[in-house]
Amino acid sequence: MNFDVGLGALQVRLENPCFEIIPLKGVDKQIPHIPAGSDVAITCSPDKGIPATLDLTRRLRDRGFTLIPHIAARMVTDGAHLRDILAVLDDLEIHRIFVVGGDAESDSVADLIAAGGNCEAVAPEVSARITGPHNADPGDSVVLTAVAEGFDEGTETYLWNDASTAATLDLGVVDAGDTGVYTCTVGGDAGGEAADPVEASFTLWVGVATPLAGGLGLGLLVGACALAGAVSIRRKK
Repeated sequence: MNFDVGLGALQVRLENPCFEIIPLKGVDKQIPHIPAGSDVAITCSPDKGIPATLDLTRRLRDRGFTLIPHIAARMVTDGAHLRDILAVLDDLEIHRIFVVGGDAESDSVADLIAAGGNCEAVAPEVSARITGPHNADPGDSVVLTAVAEGFDEGTETYLWNDASTAATLDLGVVDAGDTGVYTCTVGGDAGGEAADPVEASFTLWVGVATPLAGGLGLGLLVGACALAGAVSIRRKK
């Protein structure tokens, strides 16, 4: 093989290397030698375990690297431990890891999987709520806003019970006929995967004080509106 050609191919492969570091004593002295913007894999030492990997990941998070911590499956003791690890990774905004079997000899999630058991992924929790004035006077302008929580930013979808698909519902100038329950179904991704849609509801009173009976009065109104088929959204032009 031509030496110059081989050297050129090697140089191309070394233009964007991934650096691997071990969380051992003295590692901080070596970090300044890693070019900014590099991919950096942080190994999982069989002696120091996952905590040392996560601690070094935490110390490097603001150094401009793309961090890829190694997680040794045999060191994950149970589902609760797995959830704790995922919580730390979420807090550090780490979205890529390298899972290795690991050298630890103990009961673990890896043993559970090997035995045919299940290790379910922990899905992020999602929710939705609607904000706006619960009480309005006839002639007021009312806007309701659906707030999505826990969904990946930019993936949220909205569907109001009048088929509107924006995050906000502009009712315009309202009157007593706008009193009722408004719902919005919110969907989207969570943790990079499609999440189950969630529904939020909101009760608006126009020209009517909230009954002193509180929840009982609200329940009676909602029930009456539902039975009469009168719960609807009237959009103002």
